[in-house]
Amino acid sequence: MNKVWAGCAMAAAWVLAGSACGPSPEETEATLTAVAGSVYATLTAEAPTATASLTPTPTATPTPRPSATATLPAVASDWEYHSGEGFAVALPSRWLVIQLGEEGVRALMEATANIDEQWAEAVASLVGSEEVMDSLRFFAMDSRRSGNANPVVTVSQQTVPARMSIADLCTQVPAVFQLLGIEVVDSDCSLRVNGVDGAFFLSRFPADSFFILNYQYSFLSEPTVWTLSIVADEDADPEVEEMIATIRDSFILR
Repeated sequence: MNKVWAGCAMAAAWVLAGSACGPSPEETEATLTAVAGSVYATLTAEAPTATASLTPTPTATPTPRPSATATLPAVASDWEYHSGEGFAVALPSRWLVIQLGEEGVRALMEATANIDEQWAEAVASLVGSEEVMDSLRFFAMDSRRSGNANPVVTVSQQTVPARMSIADLCTQVPAVFQLLGIEVVDSDCSLRVNGVDGAFFLSRFPADSFFILNYQYSFLSEPTVWTLSIVADEDADPEVEEMIATIRDSFILR
């Protein structure tokens, strides 16, 4: 179950790299936009038929919208849905989004290293194995800083070899966090969002001068576990918690 940590690790690395101790909000947005453009160029060069798309970049195609057959929860007019293979999630339109396929995370790491070595080291220190990196399917960062850092969202996917229940998730996920020395401060094993059963884990771990909260939502759709991770500063503005709830409620498997 180590892959359940993949999304949180990537998100945490970017929260740390883009924190108040790091680049300014303007530099954060410029760096991520540059990474998005570089990843898009890498993916399209290596695989012309790839479906990955990014927003916002000058040359990237729009993020694919979910098919008309999907029933999507309503969101405010200043939010928009982004879809990947098997899922859709809504974010405020100001967010910077990178759709990730199997090669996408590797391209993200390489592009980050080319643009900012310090950021790349921060990401690599938390996401080390290719197996874990390959589980990531979606990455987005809020262009607006809240508290000490910009909130980050990731979606990851793991195929489990044997039948798994929500009870298994609620046993194994906290065990992974415990092995990593991360405090789980809250959980809910009766979660159900848009017709899919899941579990919620709120974990807390220290950054340089502040604490990061990881809101992790794991959904079971056999034989796959989907994990939505939303990472933000513990002292983020009050409206961030409401935003997180809206992102969670928008997440849908297709």
